[in-house]
Amino acid sequence: MFYLLGLGFAVGLSGVLIPGPLLVYTISETLRKGFVGHIIILGHILVEVGIVAALTLGLAAFISSSTVQRVVGLAGGAALLLTGFYLLRLSLKKVEIAKEPGAKYTPLLGGLVFTALNPTFPAWWVSVGSLVVFESLRVAGIFGVAVMMVGHWIGDVSWYSFVSFTAHKSDKFVGQSAYRALITGLGIVLICIGLYFLL
Repeated sequence: MFYLLGLGFAVGLSGVLIPGPLLVYTISETLRKGFVGHIIILGHILVEVGIVAALTLGLAAFISSSTVQRVVGLAGGAALLLTGFYLLRLSLKKVEIAKEPGAKYTPLLGGLVFTALNPTFPAWWVSVGSLVVFESLRVAGIFGVAVMMVGHWIGDVSWYSFVSFTAHKSDKFVGQSAYRALITGLGIVLICIGLYFLL
């Protein structure tokens, strides 16, 4: 179970560390309303509950197929490798986060909307997300999926709460050196996980 918890945490955190609409919204909403990252990420989690339920119900019947497992393993492993290399590449650049003025959504609704509008979100769940759901089902069935998602959401809540708290206290984004260290380390972890699934 610790394996699934750690897998969900590492893979989930990789997705939220990539700058996107939800990150920009979290920072801008925090600057306007204070510490609200934990509320925003709840909206994100609600979207993921629906996606994971659909994946679990749709894929559970095929989990015993070795052919399907190989295809998902190759596709997901490749996606993890690409994401890992992308994070390493991102760590070498200066990350610019633009302030988003005048958002009309409440933090919870904003979490829903900006999750859905993130162009990397559907692709991530079709490739990497389906891979970890498959692995969780294989190891421990539906309970395994639940454990993996708890780890995933711990990563989500931890990161967005940290970003929101930092923005609230310092009125600026996390320092470049700290951010680069985080995504470099996670990029290396993702590459290792990707190689594991490919092999």
